[in-house]
Amino acid sequence: MADSTLMTTDVVAPRDRAPQWCEWVSSHFGGLQSDLYGDADFDGQLKSTHAGDVILTRLEADRHRVLRTPGMVRTSDVAYLKIVAPWQGSATVQQQGREACARDGAWVIYDTTGAYEIANPERCDHLIVMVPKDGVAQRGHRVDGVMARRLGASGISRVALETMRNTYLELPHMSEAAAQGAGEGESIAAYIQRQRLQACIRDLQQAGPHARPITDIALSWGFGNPSHFSRVFRDHTGKSPTEFRAS
Repeated sequence: MADSTLMTTDVVAPRDRAPQWCEWVSSHFGGLQSDLYGDADFDGQLKSTHAGDVILTRLEADRHRVLRTPGMVRTSDVAYLKIVAPWQGSATVQQQGREACARDGAWVIYDTTGAYEIANPERCDHLIVMVPKDGVAQRGHRVDGVMARRLGASGISRVALETMRNTYLELPHMSEAAAQGAGEGESIAAYIQRQRLQACIRDLQQAGPHARPITDIALSWGFGNPSHFSRVFRDHTGKSPTEFRAS
């Protein structure tokens, strides 16, 4: 089974919970300054696991804010792209002069090599995913344009959100080798494509006068090229989208 780490204020004396939480957040996330909105009472837990080099953490806590200053950036060892995806509550990310707020069904990506601030103004339950930035760059992915922008409402962004959540939930039941593979870029990409195709299949099975055009379905799930969509759909199902809908 994949290893996991749990840090919870349940085992800390009430008067020590706030400072202990701030220490955990700083050490686990590579240097962050925490603000609990001045609250003396605080409850929270971090449950973390790994999928290869990717770190997935479920954070459940009372309201709080975190800040990464330019000075903290300079002393950090590892560069990560971080994703916050709420199950409950909200997260507002500020970075590069942008601001984005995510609730359940959405997510925001940000970069630990730059200063940022995240506000969680209410009780929250977030999935936080940390992906080594060098690995993303080596695969040729460009993400600058999506930093501190709300994602996940539809199409491939929604599928990516479900992939992250499912990976976190399934990791405790995976072997160590399977958990290592779950964090590899090609495995994640293949899984996402399968999920996108399954979503297209479900939409194509909706018959009747309100059935959506095949092109609209493909576009809504991130397939911008009709020829490419038809080819990968046939590889997956043995039929073209038109043949599948007619069968």
